[in-house]
Amino acid sequence: MGKDPFDLRDSVSTENVQYWEWPFALSYDGEKYDWNDPSTHLFNVANQVMNSVRTTIGPDISDDKVSMFEMAMGILHSGIAVELIAKAFLAELSPGILGADPKSGLILAGQEQWLSSPMIVKTISAQAALSLVREIIQGSTGEQPWSVQNEKKILEARNAVAHLGLVHQEAREILDLAGDTFQSILNNLQIYQSTTLPRGE
Repeated sequence: MGKDPFDLRDSVSTENVQYWEWPFALSYDGEKYDWNDPSTHLFNVANQVMNSVRTTIGPDISDDKVSMFEMAMGILHSGIAVELIAKAFLAELSPGILGADPKSGLILAGQEQWLSSPMIVKTISAQAALSLVREIIQGSTGEQPWSVQNEKKILEARNAVAHLGLVHQEAREILDLAGDTFQSILNNLQIYQSTTLPRGE
């Protein structure tokens, strides 16, 4: 079996770093942040999560074969995947963009050596990430990739599952919106152009 081309374990320092099953790769101890390529990491995780959703409750699987729990997990995980792929897009431009504050931005940009003490990294919200990605894609293509309303629907449905255990009554529509938004971001990712990962088209 050949080496996974997206497995970065040989290219990053393993000091103070523990690996999980790739690409859920790097844990951290509060002192050591070692992401040589956060865009690739986020890209891989997002793809695994979304592909799992498509396998379980994809558009070819009828709703009568999907349990309420599976639908809830589909909405939750597709919302997570959309957030991660949006952050992969931004990290591809500049990882520091993801920082919710200046110090987090330094760490995500690989400049943690300038900080005098360890800190917890905080990233921008899913809403902020999607809004910025939408604006960037629209600016570069001249077309709005998705609407603000659909963006809010995806995140509100995800949060309803995560925080209240509630499934949106238009669950299938939400899943379709999430899939379309995910694909739209993928199509504008440079890393995506050179991969053979399933494209879900």
